[in-house]
Amino acid sequence: MNGDEFARLQGLSVELTGNNVLVPVAVVIAGRSEAGTVSTPEVCELLGGRLHPNRVGKALARLDRIGALTELPFPGRPHARMFNVIAGPFWTFVCAWTLNPEAQSSDS
Repeated sequence: MNGDEFARLQGLSVELTGNNVLVPVAVVIAGRSEAGTVSTPEVCELLGGRLHPNRVGKALARLDRIGALTELPFPGRPHARMFNVIAGPFWTFVCAWTLNPEAQSSDS
């Protein structure tokens, strides 16, 4: 993901959620080739280090609260918290909306 695309996703995120983190995090999760689990370090890597791990972790927790992810039992440090991706309409929406070239934030 290039810098312009990341900025566009941040703008869409602000419009949808009031923060600039949730949509970029959701997009990289939805765009992974493998289904299953995801962790904060993995998402940070997929975002090219553009977001602090603490902010990514909070976004993953939000996605857990809305039912798009489920947090797995935490084995303790030094392991990362793991989340299982739950297939459903949220991911369909995120993919369809963010891939639409007409989807722009009001700042764009």
